[in-house]
Amino acid sequence: MHVTAVTTLLIPRLTAPATPLPVLTALPTALYLDAPEGVVAIVTSPHVLPPLGLALSQPDLDLRHALCDTTVTLGNGHVCIPGLPPSALAPQTERWCPSLAAHLPPHIDLDAIRALLPAMATLTPPPDPALQPVLSRATALFEALRRGNAEAVLARAATLVGLGPGLTPAGDDLLIGLCAALTLLGHALPARQSWLLTLRQQLGRLAPQTTTLSASWLTHAAAGNLQRLLIHTAQALALADAPALAQATRHLMRYGATSGWAMLAGLSQSLAALLT
Repeated sequence: MHVTAVTTLLIPRLTAPATPLPVLTALPTALYLDAPEGVVAIVTSPHVLPPLGLALSQPDLDLRHALCDTTVTLGNGHVCIPGLPPSALAPQTERWCPSLAAHLPPHIDLDAIRALLPAMATLTPPPDPALQPVLSRATALFEALRRGNAEAVLARAATLVGLGPGLTPAGDDLLIGLCAALTLLGHALPARQSWLLTLRQQLGRLAPQTTTLSASWLTHAAAGNLQRLLIHTAQALALADAPALAQATRHLMRYGATSGWAMLAGLSQSLAALLT
C-alpha cells in the first residue's frame, strides 16, 4: 500500500523523522491527526485532499481502525496506522499544491464570472433547520462585502465562526468559501489586491473561536490554501469553463452534510457581492 497523493504542505512532515501524532477523529473515509502545524488529514480519496493531507491507495479502507485514544506515526516517508499495513511515499505519489493562486490563470475575465454566478445562486441548501442562523447571519456578511466595509465584514464573520451543523460548522465552511473568493479576486484585481488579501488574512484571526479541525482549515484558507474540491470549483470559475464548473459544483455539493454547500455559498455569494 502506498500514498497516492500528498499536499506539498505535508511533505516536510512526511519526510521528517517519524513522529507519533494523536488521533482527533476517526471516520470511515477520513482520519484527523493533531499536529503542531495544524490538523493532518488522511483520506481514502485523492479528490478530497484538505490543505494538510494525504490519500491512501486503497479507497475501500475503513480508517476507523485507528481509535481516538491511539496515535498514527508519520515520517521517514511512511504512514503507520494501527491495524493496517504501513503506507509509503512512492515515486508515483502525486504532490499536489493546495494554494488556490497556483491553479489560477494569469488573466481572469470578471464579466465571464458574473455570467456564471446566477446559476450557482440557485443551489438549494440542505434541509437542516440548524442552518437557519447561518443563512440569516450570512446575509449581513454579504451586505458588508457589497459596501466594501472591511471592519463590518470581520464583525459579521465573527458571528458565523463555530455556528451551525457539521463536523466543521457550516458557518466556518462559508467563511472558507469567502477566503477562496478573496484569493481569486486578489489575483484578478491587482489594484484591489492589498485590500482583498489583507481582509482574507484577518479572517484567520477568528480561527481560535471554533473547533480544532475547523480552526486548522480556516487558518489555511486565510493563507490561500484550500480543500481540493473547492479549488477545482474556483479554478473552473476563473477559467469561465461552464462544463467544468457544473461538474466541480456537483462534486463539492456532495462533500459532507453541509460543508460542500456552505463552501459554495461562501464562494459564489461573496464573489457576487464583491463584483457588484
